[in-house]
Amino acid sequence: MENLRGAFNQIMRISAGAPPPAEAVSLEDAMVLFDELADRPDIAFGYAQDGCYARAQLMCREMTERGLAPQKAWAFEGGSYLYVDMPDGKRVRWGWHVAPALAVRMPDGKAEDMVFDPGLFDGPVTLQEWGKMIHAQPEKLQIAPFGAPPKGYPGDYTPHQRWIDADGHARDTMHRYLKLQGFSQRVLFPTPVRQRFCDMRPYGFSQQGKTWVSAVQGGASAQKPKPPPAYVNR
Repeated sequence: MENLRGAFNQIMRISAGAPPPAEAVSLEDAMVLFDELADRPDIAFGYAQDGCYARAQLMCREMTERGLAPQKAWAFEGGSYLYVDMPDGKRVRWGWHVAPALAVRMPDGKAEDMVFDPGLFDGPVTLQEWGKMIHAQPEKLQIAPFGAPPKGYPGDYTPHQRWIDADGHARDTMHRYLKLQGFSQRVLFPTPVRQRFCDMRPYGFSQQGKTWVSAVQGGASAQKPKPPPAYVNR
């Protein structure tokens, strides 16, 4: 019976456009992947006001091309906007937010869905950590397979509508937003995962990349946000 149920669930995932389940990646491999994604020159991680759907789509697509089974983490407002006070002092607000998620094998051997959001963090974070940073209520968080819409919504690219060519729209969106983001390194929130690997392997992992720097290395001003008038997304 369990085998039949597993086969049925896999068929349902494939029919929804999602790849079959894959083994969880190691935490170290997740970090390497995160760093490669975080420095992609064709993704406007520095334009936080909008485009999370396009960034998530392109990162998930790359994960599938590497033989992985990505998902998407979704957060929806619950009575008030989602928002985050960025390390540089700017407050950004959204009606909803989305980022890739991937099953990662943690040091204790258990698999956990980790969220990849290089526009905010310097490493993968748990769904709870991600939701807390953007002030999302726990019941407004969910994870859906790549290619399947979040529960209660029709679209898997943007939640309120279906798209025929999500990949094309994502590329076009990033092309526009690359012109709007700044040229300086973006300052990101530090994560326990990044700190762990920097402590264990200081020559293998760093607290900065080509396009970003962790707030722990970003100077005092990066850690004392003074929010200006909010940007409102969507």
